[in-house]
Amino acid sequence: MFIRSAFLIFLSFSSLLTAQIRKDSSTMLLFDQYLSVIKQNHPYINAISIITKKADAELTMSRSGFDPYLSYETAGKKFIENYYQYSEAELRVPLWWGMDIQTGIQYNNGPRLDNSISTGQNAYLGIEVPLLKNLIYDKRRAAVQMAKIARKQSVAEQNIERNNFLYDAIVSYWRWSASLELFTIAEQLFYNNQNRLKFVKNSVLFGDRPAIDSVEQLTQLQMFNLQKQNFFLDYRTAQFFMGAYLVDSSLKIKPQTSNVLNIPNFRKDSLMNNVEILVMNHPILQQYQFKLSQLKIDKKVKAQNLLPTLNVGFNILSKNDPTTIIFEENYIQNNRQYSVKAGIPLRLSEGRGGFKLAQLKIKEQNSILEFKTLELRSKLNMAITEVLNYKDQLLILELAVSNYKKLLDAEEQKFKLGESSLFLINSRELKLFEAQQKFIETKFKAIKAYYSYLKTAAIIQ
Repeated sequence: MFIRSAFLIFLSFSSLLTAQIRKDSSTMLLFDQYLSVIKQNHPYINAISIITKKADAELTMSRSGFDPYLSYETAGKKFIENYYQYSEAELRVPLWWGMDIQTGIQYNNGPRLDNSISTGQNAYLGIEVPLLKNLIYDKRRAAVQMAKIARKQSVAEQNIERNNFLYDAIVSYWRWSASLELFTIAEQLFYNNQNRLKFVKNSVLFGDRPAIDSVEQLTQLQMFNLQKQNFFLDYRTAQFFMGAYLVDSSLKIKPQTSNVLNIPNFRKDSLMNNVEILVMNHPILQQYQFKLSQLKIDKKVKAQNLLPTLNVGFNILSKNDPTTIIFEENYIQNNRQYSVKAGIPLRLSEGRGGFKLAQLKIKEQNSILEFKTLELRSKLNMAITEVLNYKDQLLILELAVSNYKKLLDAEEQKFKLGESSLFLINSRELKLFEAQQKFIETKFKAIKAYYSYLKTAAIIQ
């Protein structure tokens, strides 16, 4: 009586469990569809795309050093009497080669002006040129070039972030698929054991088998029911994790069955031959190379601090506005203004220290780049070895599953003819289940290893 009650309880619970999962698995979500939905709709993918847009904005900011600058200044003083009144409008245009062109109009009036200042309205058109420091290179040019490199860095960073995110999403999908496969197998074995229990109970009633066989078979059924519940929980857990990658996720979907042997480029020669190409074009190494380029720019800027300052300025003057300036020798000789500014730190401490520091940073970055290159090559080779090893394991396990299935089928035929024991057939079935479970788990590991290789190579797009 107890055996029958226990059997009915497990059977009822199992039926509810199976009905629930079949209800939730009404629509097949193919892997390509899943990946396409993520790429198009996931907010993190959209966030990743902003990386390069921020770099574009920073590049625009870096060009501010070469923006034409329009300014206006006015001042005056009156204390008992009128001292002076001054106003100036100026347009300054920085050029890429380190020089600035400026033009403007001044108005000066008052009895207490400096004697060097011309009264009335004056106009000028001139140029300022650094002849030593900042002539070959300066911070303005360095800022633009560094921002351009940073823009390239942002593309590499975007590719890395996208690559890593899609890897996590892909692994989540195939874990979900593997968990459903395991549940399906456990479910089928549960049904097989239900039918076998019915057969054993009928045999016991007719006196063909001892009553203890029904206890043994019920125990086997209970164990498979427990396994099915565990796999159902794993399936649900994997489904919820996978759902985090679907913005409009639904539980009423099921994954496609994994077929790892059909993964493209799963051959040893095709994988191994790509290593050097992948290393050469890898975005992580590109980031280190871009950083090295920025350090070389910084070194050029620091080198300018070893030079003395020698800036010259020259303006052509006019009493009206800049359009009345005449570019003739006599006119320029009589209407001109010039300036010369020179100077140098006597110890050049900042220049020598900054230049030495820039050299050391470049040396350090070269060493890091060399190490990262070796590390990446090693990781790729290890990933390839892992992929190929799992491929060999799958071939062995596939054959083992087939052989265990043949043994079980043969044992079932003998059992129905009364030539085999229940213990032996249950043992065969357990071995088959263990082999199937190992095969599915290894398939998942193989898929994960393959996409881990793609992740390491940074080519998941």
